[in-house]
Amino acid sequence: MFKDIDSNMNPKKTKSIDNYENSIEFCRSLHLKEKDKFLSRKHMLHPLQVTFDQILLEFEEEIFFKRSLKLHFTQPENRYPIDFNQFNTYKKESPHEYYHKKPLKEMAKLYKCEEPECDKVYTSLHGLKYHLDKGHLSNDYDKKPFVCAKTGCKKRYKNSNGLKYHLEHGHKCK
Repeated sequence: MFKDIDSNMNPKKTKSIDNYENSIEFCRSLHLKEKDKFLSRKHMLHPLQVTFDQILLEFEEEIFFKRSLKLHFTQPENRYPIDFNQFNTYKKESPHEYYHKKPLKEMAKLYKCEEPECDKVYTSLHGLKYHLDKGHLSNDYDKKPFVCAKTGCKKRYKNSNGLKYHLEHGHKCK
């Protein structure tokens, strides 16, 4: 089922897995043996070692008995065609990372700003609301609604306290 992808790998050290079910069962049986060993010697270990081993066992259980391992084996080939030429530098994600991230990007619910000429997209409704409140302030009238009423004074303020302070401390306007 698996083929050597990396030509630098030593074929003597790598094993090909011919039968998916046998390989999964083998991994599961190893996990269960390790879990039994851990439970039998748990009382002799340092508390930090117990915590560490529990974390590793939970991780293995997630891989061997739940979704993660199944995802690697059950996805049909070429479900998401990949142009391998795009992965020519170390900064770009590997084909393996791309394969796993693409479905998540497609499944994520996106919230698009409906304002004309705005192409912003957000992954949460809260992000879109914040953008609409703060991102489309068109001019000073929206940003500073409090205006000085004195003739010739063009000062504007965000809140009434700013205008009040301006009026109390005299006009030094040009």
